[in-house]
Amino acid sequence: MPGAVSPPVLTVERDAEGVAYAAAHAFWQSIDAALTERPTFRVALAGGHTPAGMYHELVRQRPTGDVWKRLQFFFGDERAVGPEHPDSNYRMAKAAIFDHAPISSSQIHRIPGELRPLDEAARAYEKTLAGEPLDLVLLGVGADGHTASLFPDSPTLVEKSRWVLPATAPPGNAVRERLTITLPCIASAREAWFLVTGSEKARVVARVHKAGDDPPLPAALVRATRVVWFLDRAAAAGVVSP
Repeated sequence: MPGAVSPPVLTVERDAEGVAYAAAHAFWQSIDAALTERPTFRVALAGGHTPAGMYHELVRQRPTGDVWKRLQFFFGDERAVGPEHPDSNYRMAKAAIFDHAPISSSQIHRIPGELRPLDEAARAYEKTLAGEPLDLVLLGVGADGHTASLFPDSPTLVEKSRWVLPATAPPGNAVRERLTITLPCIASAREAWFLVTGSEKARVVARVHKAGDDPPLPAALVRATRVVWFLDRAAAAGVVSP
């Protein structure tokens, strides 16, 4: 079970390719260590361009091996769409990982974004998670400070017990209706990793780490036994010296 919470760790790489390589390398190191103590490793995947780079690197670093059979893949959030929709996080992960790695369908636990009503879909995914802590939650950060589909001023931010909820993205998003794991779900995890790249994210990364917002940005509310930020130099410009 997760233990005491430690201060976040910042890992800064030269560029997005460096972040993808470092995060993938750390992923396999973490799994190798974990699997000496337990039979499986449960990871929740994130959507977005930066995580996709890491996913491709995961397969490049270990294209084969029995270790793949001991992984269980979940998702941190999903648009309210089917698995073949262009905006589906599952579809992205399938193209980046599942189609290229030696894993079976029984290892993949997608969020049923097409199921209605959405609260029924959320409760179904809670049953899939089965109240068991995730070993690792992968996360990104939006320019507004959201992470997973936990948006500023959303009622999902004050949830205390449920692990999965429906959520609504702000206007301007192609698919506004979402499903997301909650802060309590993330807090139960052994590790939560943020993957953030690009100068356009420097301001929000600085805001999260300086903790000056009231109320705090969603990304600043993330807790886990261990939290790691994988940043490129551009995204880290406001929190580390050049």
